[in-house]
Amino acid sequence: MNMNIVEKIRKFLLEVRSEIKKVVWPEKRNLFSATIAVVIFIIIVTVILSVLDYIFSIIAGMVFK
Repeated sequence: MNMNIVEKIRKFLLEVRSEIKKVVWPEKRNLFSATIAVVIFIIIVTVILSVLDYIFSIIAGMVFK
């Protein structure tokens, strides 16, 4: 069964369309809550990494002085 490239692409796109119809999309409220949680997590991680970077730069400055 040797399909040409156009048939393969067509089959792929039909399968993608079929799978997209099965997706359960989140409600607006759930999406908003998840987005807020991600933004808060990113802010917390950014603050922690910034503090660690500052501490390690002070330590490196003392070691290599």
